[in-house]
Amino acid sequence: MLFFCINQSCLAEDKKIESPFKQANNPPITTPAAVKTAPPVINTARTEKKAEVKEAKVEKKVINPLFNPKNQLGIAAAENNITKTFNLIQQNKLTEAKKIIEPTSDWLTKATEYHANLFKVLRDIDTAKVQSELERDLALRFAILRDKALYQLALLNIEEKKPQEAVEKLVNIVRSQPKTQLGFNAYQVLQQIGFTYKVQIPKTADSTNNGEKDEKTN
Repeated sequence: MLFFCINQSCLAEDKKIESPFKQANNPPITTPAAVKTAPPVINTARTEKKAEVKEAKVEKKVINPLFNPKNQLGIAAAENNITKTFNLIQQNKLTEAKKIIEPTSDWLTKATEYHANLFKVLRDIDTAKVQSELERDLALRFAILRDKALYQLALLNIEEKKPQEAVEKLVNIVRSQPKTQLGFNAYQVLQQIGFTYKVQIPKTADSTNNGEKDEKTN
């Protein structure tokens, strides 16, 4: 049970509390020597079977919750939703695709901001440097997924004859990832829907004269 107190004993205990981020720097917990010693040998098959079962339980692996598809807050679930949306768009099932990608896009936008905020807070704590870098990495990962979801949503807007709604999403993708293939694809879509256009290189006098010479020689 959590409680608050103001007497001297509580204050004295409070001074002993360390930052939770120091846990990452603590040495691993080791098994006491008494436990490590082998137990006396008992020649019974039943006892050996129990020992085998206990050993199997110890060797269980811990899965990162962010990569658990069942975790709706994680990376794997978002990636699965983006893939499902892409497949549904290819099958022209636009309504089903939108039901999946809209909430996914909203969540990824918020999650990116949340992880970025955690990074900004933790980077100023001396004992949380490692954790702050982890949050920075997660902010980048979620930002990439956010932009992928926005791209799918923009394509849906275009299919629904709502190009104005697609423009903001596509511009944000280009601004976020100007040097990636996704950013390039988003800019190409802006050209295709008539929001912008390709730069036309004007012909110089030399190129015009060369063209005339080629025509004469032919």
